[in-house]
Amino acid sequence: MLTAGFADFIVRERVYSAGTRLPRHSHEYSNVSIVTGGEIAEAAEGGEHEGRCCSVVMKPARSEHENRVGRNGARTLTIEVRTTSALAPEIAARTWTWFEHAPITRAGLALRCAVENGCGTEGCAVALLNLVLSASGADHGAPPWIADVERMLAQRFAESVRFDGIARNLGVHPVYLSRAFRRHAGVSMTEYVRTLRLRHARHLFTTSRRSIAAIAAESGFTDASHLSHVFSELLGMTPRAYRRMFSGV
Repeated sequence: MLTAGFADFIVRERVYSAGTRLPRHSHEYSNVSIVTGGEIAEAAEGGEHEGRCCSVVMKPARSEHENRVGRNGARTLTIEVRTTSALAPEIAARTWTWFEHAPITRAGLALRCAVENGCGTEGCAVALLNLVLSASGADHGAPPWIADVERMLAQRFAESVRFDGIARNLGVHPVYLSRAFRRHAGVSMTEYVRTLRLRHARHLFTTSRRSIAAIAAESGFTDASHLSHVFSELLGMTPRAYRRMFSGV
């Protein structure tokens, strides 16, 4: 099991067997983890999330959570923040949060590459921590119907979603919906849907041998070219390179 120690944190790789269940527990240290293989579902006071390849999670110290590993097992890279680090109280003041946004996913990919290549690990870990801390400042005092919007988008991300139709169904003005959603999620609804599409495509690239065109169609992209362009622009690598990177995980 790989471990690399630095002044403010330790970067540690963990491997979980298929079907493993970890009962409710917590850690004395704050940490940020990236899923580098398989799937691992996590439940905490803040809700539930199914972590897939390149999903990132921040867990402040003593945050209680439980896990269920998928049928293909799971691997993670965890940045364990030392309790003596100046970062420790800053992360401890945040809440349990999963991230799927492209900038954080890209930073997680960079950390995985650095660990694999044996150089630049500390700098990439610091970059990921900074992004996570910046992103976790989003407004959490959102209107109750924001959760309904997120559920709707999660169910229909592959479709051509009309945001004005969602606003009409909720009985709110489209401009108010757009502003409230951005305040809560930290991104626009368009960016949020793109994140969901990209997350689904990432998952299919690491769990299937389907063509880029087939994955693009299922994920809501116009075609293979559109998916490849978005993938390269946001994650810094082509779908084929991404698939190769995780083929042996």
